[in-house]
Amino acid sequence: MIPDDLLTPALLLAAAIAAVGGILRGFAGTGNSMLMTPLYALIFGPVPTVAFIVLFDVAIAIPIMRHAFKLARWRIVLPLAIASWVTIPAGTWLLLYVDPDIIKKVMAAAVLTFSVVLLSGWRYRGNVSTPVTIGVGFLTGVSVGATALGGPIYNLYILNSPGDHHAHRAALNSLITLTATAVLISLILNDAISALTLWQAAVIFPVFAIFIWVGSHLFRRANEQIFRRVILFVLMFMGLAILFA
Repeated sequence: MIPDDLLTPALLLAAAIAAVGGILRGFAGTGNSMLMTPLYALIFGPVPTVAFIVLFDVAIAIPIMRHAFKLARWRIVLPLAIASWVTIPAGTWLLLYVDPDIIKKVMAAAVLTFSVVLLSGWRYRGNVSTPVTIGVGFLTGVSVGATALGGPIYNLYILNSPGDHHAHRAALNSLITLTATAVLISLILNDAISALTLWQAAVIFPVFAIFIWVGSHLFRRANEQIFRRVILFVLMFMGLAILFA
């Protein structure tokens, strides 16, 4: 049965945010979680927010999963994924039991940090070794379990691994799919996803998916580097505003 309190102004605002996030995902292939996570946390709270993000990531991954898995370099992807699975329950515990206001601030601080790092052009340039890979996986598991923000960490590390742009993107998509699925399972096992959250996700997701298509088709002539920098500046100031509000 559809909940009586499903269609609210908050849900309409969330759908509008999802439209912008979809454009980001469609045009740049990333950025949607950095936009949506802190804003959704203000609207719905941290736990439903993480549920929304991982549900959307898993649903979006289904059509591209076969192609991404085929191109990904599994010598890098598999250790990262397995290491993240080990610490995702710790991240989920933080999400469920730490003060929600603190988690909101952590989400905003993470967006601010990732935006500054990405704007600076910094990337990991050390050795892509097994111990470092496992360490990155451990860190990302906690981050994605607590805040749904793991993609930027993976991206900064993967860009220094062997392979071309297509292999890097396939690895990132594969990792996001695998970690989002693990977070989703962790939330289900903790009975942390309510029926209302599932109904809200069912309303928001089609908007998100449609605007991914819009972003991938209408912005092909735009300068991607300029677009990315503008978005990162917006995300940086948004993180600052939420963090110090």
